[in-house]
Amino acid sequence: MAPEQRDLTPEPPARGSGAGVRRWVPARPQPTPEQVSARLAEARREAHAVDEMALLPAGPGLAATLADALPRLDRLTAAERTEVVAMADRVAAWAHHAKALAAASTARHPDLLPPREVTAAVPAGAALTPVDLASATLAMRLRTSRREAHTLVREGRAYRGVLAPTGDALARGEICPARARVLVRRLGDQAGEVAWAVQEAVLPHAPGRTAAQVARDVERALLLADPEDAADRHRRAARQRCVSRPRVLQDGMAGSWVVLPAARAVQVDAALDAAARRARAAGDGRTLDQLRADELVGRVLGADVPVVPVAAPVAVPGPDPSDGREATHDRSTTHDGDATHDRTTTHERSADHDRGAARDCSATHDRTTTHERSATHEHGAAPGPDGPIGSPSPDRSGRAHVLVTVPLTTLLGIDYSPGEVAGYGPVDAVQARALALGGTWRRLVTDPLSGAVLDVGRTRYRPPAALDEHVRARDRYCVAPGCLVPAAAADLDHTVRFPEGPTADTNLAPLCRHHHRLKHEGGFGLRQRRAGEFEWTTPTGHRFRTGPGVEHLVVHCAGSIAGPPAGAVAGPVVGPPAGRDTGPAAGPDLRPAGGPPAGPPAGPETGPLAGSRAAHRARPAPPELPPPF
Repeated sequence: MAPEQRDLTPEPPARGSGAGVRRWVPARPQPTPEQVSARLAEARREAHAVDEMALLPAGPGLAATLADALPRLDRLTAAERTEVVAMADRVAAWAHHAKALAAASTARHPDLLPPREVTAAVPAGAALTPVDLASATLAMRLRTSRREAHTLVREGRAYRGVLAPTGDALARGEICPARARVLVRRLGDQAGEVAWAVQEAVLPHAPGRTAAQVARDVERALLLADPEDAADRHRRAARQRCVSRPRVLQDGMAGSWVVLPAARAVQVDAALDAAARRARAAGDGRTLDQLRADELVGRVLGADVPVVPVAAPVAVPGPDPSDGREATHDRSTTHDGDATHDRTTTHERSADHDRGAARDCSATHDRTTTHERSATHEHGAAPGPDGPIGSPSPDRSGRAHVLVTVPLTTLLGIDYSPGEVAGYGPVDAVQARALALGGTWRRLVTDPLSGAVLDVGRTRYRPPAALDEHVRARDRYCVAPGCLVPAAAADLDHTVRFPEGPTADTNLAPLCRHHHRLKHEGGFGLRQRRAGEFEWTTPTGHRFRTGPGVEHLVVHCAGSIAGPPAGAVAGPVVGPPAGRDTGPAAGPDLRPAGGPPAGPPAGPETGPLAGSRAAHRARPAPPELPPPF
């Protein structure tokens, strides 16, 4: 039985508080966490124990009650277990609010100010901001994307300002982070009076609505609160239209996110639907979902691209290296009713070419909160037939240049080691063989244990491009921790600034445009311990190590990092200017006064091998180690 509730009349809005937001509160006295914990420990409980669990506000007390309830789950009723889940959801909302506030405070710390020498040389408005540096630091430390870290900082700033009512509702556990982010995304850049009006209209009902429903409520309230600016908002939003880079899905699939003006998106959807239904009416055995996906691929890539087998695990012989045909790639299918396709960038560019300018639209659109899928648009409930993925509309032609790394043992059919598609990730042996068919071959001999490139053969030769090709093939991705921008789309950077550092594989690395700027303008240090092994140091003193061919983050903190090995590139590394404080951003100094922190014993290299999992010790660099700047 639900508790009796009453509606409070809203107070005038006050900056920094949750006042002005109409919300439901219980009429009966609110129980304490200790009372609820004691109630759950009783062998015989009254029915209103569930109501008491639902009334507990988020905070440390609720977290303690949740911890007490977990060992007793087997003795709880179904209703009580459901409320335990709801309690955990409120605790997560409260913790997310604290996390966002802490992230925003990081951006205000002096250590995260860009070096003055650098900002003075950058055109006005183009310099990195403290938010940029805080987002990059948090992305490395939390092992998350830069987009996610930036969103977190932006949230915290909003909760301290005009969106304080939303932050308060989140801290109380009344709304989840997904619903709060809907308001942050839509109202974070609005005028204060507009944001207040929309929150007052939306927040009272938000606890009982999904994130998708809240998004519609916000749009409706925004149109009512500021109808004059609606057209301008749409024009500004239309300038952000884009197609994301492929995102890895399971079993060799990929997904892309398309952002278009609503009218165009509806037209595209209708065109794909009509083409798929015509094909079905003509007797095509594929499902509507499969036909929609294949129609999209056909319109983008054209009819002259090879098909990719879906089911038949047959060894495909490699083409003649002198064939000269361009490498192409046609991979498409559906995932939960969503059309997906694969896009990568050409690998044939010079070492000095600007490759980091293209942006991934997913950096500006939070797909986890705005694009909730539903089963109502599921065209093909039954799985479709096996067979090649085709191109039903050959009205356009196009070539997709793709770099595919395939172990020789896979090509020869000796084993089923996975291949690697630049810009996507690992694919199974059958797909790797199929993608290699018809391509222009470059021999990439790799170590079967570490995946590091040992030798490179070439079909076309230009002296700068040869070294460029070797380094990009070795590292595969931007060498920043957790970054999955393909090396083919990144800038090739001298780790030690030229001419102090040589133009050699031991001093070159692919960096996406964002991490390239962080290195040169943001006070982030980078050194190449040996060819293909990198060590980053953030302005807060955290260090991270990445290895050759490693696409997931390999974290290693400064406390147990040995000096550079013999043969490593020596010399200065671009980073913060001399004298810059590189200690922790906030809180007490974590370094012991009497020497370096405890770590592995002295001896051979103690860092993690490429691809291994390493424990992260959250300690800044001890004073004894030379700073890697």
